[in-house]
Parts: sequence; C-alpha cells; structure tokens
Amino acid sequence: MLKWIDDIARLPKMRMFTSIGGSTVVAIVVGVYTNVITPIVSSSFNWKLLYTGGHSVCLLLVLIAWIYLNWRFSVYDESVSRFADDVHCRAYVRQARLEAYAKRIREDPAQADLINVRDLMKQLGIKP
Repeated sequence: MLKWIDDIARLPKMRMFTSIGGSTVVAIVVGVYTNVITPIVSSSFNWKLLYTGGHSVCLLLVLIAWIYLNWRFSVYDESVSRFADDVHCRAYVRQARLEAYAKRIREDPAQADLINVRDLMKQLGIKP
C-alpha cells in the first residue's frame, strides 16, 4: 500500500532520521496542544478547551500516523528476523524448490516422469 514506508524501513539511516523527525513532530504537536488547553493566564487545566479547535484532531491524526509508521517498521523487522532462524530458511528453500518443480510440471506434464521422487526428497532433506 505505502511502498515508501517499506523503503524507509530497509535503510537504517533513513529510518533513524524518520524516527528522530517523527518524535520531534509528535513532541511539538503535544506541546502546542498542551499550551492550547492550559491557558497561561489561569495556569489551570480547562476541560472545555480539550475538544475545541482542530488541535485535538491534529494531535490524533499525528499520533495515528506515528503508531502506524512504527507498526510497519516492526512488521518489517519481524519479516527479516525470521530468516535468522536456520529451520525457517531451510523450509523457505524447500518451499521455493517445490514450487519451481510444480510450476515446471504444470507447464509440461511430461516433466513429471523425469523427476525421481526419491532423489527430490533427498535433495530437499526430507526423509522417505
């Protein structure tokens, strides 16, 4: 959907600058919102000002965007960290090879007779 978020997640420096910039934007918006709901004259919290104006909507939108961005970063991290596991990597290679064999057989069914199933299982590390 938003490919640019995935592009940022892949580049560590861009991700760092995005995190710093996003945190700064959130802090500024929260500071502005705090100043709006706590007038300097009275120095007391006014509940009536909590929902007035576009400041609360702006704060809500910025927070939702920031949470979504960090959620996408964590999804990327999880997808990368799965390949640190040897078992997952072997299963992924097996799946890719089986899909390649299946594609070759779908395209030319005569290829099915040329594949020795025992050899294929041995290559994939599957015990018969």
